Amino acid sequence: MSSEADELRTRVASGILDAANDAVVVCDRAGIIRLWNPGAVRIFGFVATEAVGQSLDIIIPERLQARHWEAFHKMMSTGRSRYPEGHLLSVPGLRKDGSQLSIEFTVVALKDGDGRISHIVAVMRDATARFEEMKALRSNCASARRAEVQPFARGQNSLIMPRRGVAGSAADFALRLHNGRKARARSSMVRASGS
Repeated sequence: MSSEADELRTRVASGILDAANDAVVVCDRAGIIRLWNPGAVRIFGFVATEAVGQSLDIIIPERLQARHWEAFHKMMSTGRSRYPEGHLLSVPGLRKDGSQLSIEFTVVALKDGDGRISHIVAVMRDATARFEEMKALRSNCASARRAEVQPFARGQNSLIMPRRGVAGSAADFALRLHNGRKARARSSMVRASGS
């Protein structure tokens, strides 16, 4: 690559890191944060000077840390993750104020000249609102489905009679509508990325 292309590549990477709404966090082989972009500040609440030099533990809920480090160290020793590179993962995260959030992220391993992993890049997005919306939708659908089965008293015996009514139809419709919107959003993202 020419020096002009290298310079352009560096400027593009820097511009994306600074402007991205997503968190871009880079850690070394020991799990120490080495890069923390403005998106990470917005999502997690730590400014770069608070995060850089710290362990990834500052953004991992305590109950998940052992599992995280087991997978992290395995990836460092084998050079492979149990997930394909670029695979979208969903996990709880931790903000500076101690509150939890739902994050979706992808991980990319950077290798040194010997082919060993030197750094891990995680690109993370706050998916809390979407997860809460899905949780509420599932709860509403479950309530509507329970309402479809109503007791029908006949004499002294109580029979359970299924009733396909507006509630069941509305719940099914809402879930199909939400899934359709998700599919269209994914399709739009693929078109926008040129894939």
